[in-house]
Amino acid sequence: MEKRHSIPSSARVSSGTHDEAHPCTPSARALRDPAIHAMSGVCKHYRRGGVQIWALRDIGIDFRTAGVTGVLGPNGSGKSTLIKILSGLCTPDSGHISPPGAPARWRDIGVLLEGRSNVNERLSTFENARYYCTLREHRFDRPYFEHLARQLALADPYCPIRQLSTGLKLRSSLLLAFIHRPSMLLLDEPTLGLDVSGVACLEALIASCADEGARVLVGSHDLAFLERICQRIICLNEGKIVFDGSADAFRSIEYAYKVSARFASPDPSCIPEEWTEARFVGHQATLLLEKHEDLCRFMQRAQHNLAQLQAFEVSRLTLHDKYMQLLAGGMAPETGP
Repeated sequence: MEKRHSIPSSARVSSGTHDEAHPCTPSARALRDPAIHAMSGVCKHYRRGGVQIWALRDIGIDFRTAGVTGVLGPNGSGKSTLIKILSGLCTPDSGHISPPGAPARWRDIGVLLEGRSNVNERLSTFENARYYCTLREHRFDRPYFEHLARQLALADPYCPIRQLSTGLKLRSSLLLAFIHRPSMLLLDEPTLGLDVSGVACLEALIASCADEGARVLVGSHDLAFLERICQRIICLNEGKIVFDGSADAFRSIEYAYKVSARFASPDPSCIPEEWTEARFVGHQATLLLEKHEDLCRFMQRAQHNLAQLQAFEVSRLTLHDKYMQLLAGGMAPETGP
């Protein structure tokens, strides 16, 4: 009969080099370069039914800026191909990735693929973690393993993975991406299959590693998740980068604020002058404004007409709003930081 163990709640790192609240030493992490500094001119194409399909075209990205980067793009835009090339699972047709020295570079990268194929389900999370550290020539740190299991709320990491639920299997896969303290994390759709508490656990873990100097690249369609964790956005379309800059800059492209209102009557003759540029759908009006100054001027003019409204809301445009605008417009041209 297989012997099972549980993680004691009082377990602490005893080596003196790592603290329970800070399992990675920030000063040591901050001094490390990322496994990949940059890529330039990277192209990748496939042939499908005799037709050449470009997955990536002339991709150049600098990874030396610390923090969390979100990769956006519609299906087929090249997000997964980008992560596979960075992780060494796919070879580019052309271009350069620096620094050279692939085996050493890949040992310092943590990866979660959308297919979740990075575990041996007959083994436990604990056994997989030891095996992964051996493959990467990294010392297995059991107190750190137990810390990750607690942070991901993985209640029984000594149970064979095949006996776990889908969500717990994903948490196990996430633990394996973090276990060797990589300088670079590549996560492809990491929230698929996670419940609300699992997503919260993942957010905290990503934030902790980013604070300690790791570069984290997250490809996801969960835009609310990316908005909470990302400082930088890279947007892909048809294999090309159409935006690479800060999350704030991405949200502020063209418009920064949205004013929504519901009028008692959609009769054009009853619409106040300051709402003439709004987009109307029945009783509902939406007005987009560029700057905070524009919003202040609009509010000053509109306040005497608020009695005509059944509902009124002002909000900053979200990552989702901006992304949908780009999709509707066929994607914007490339924009710098």
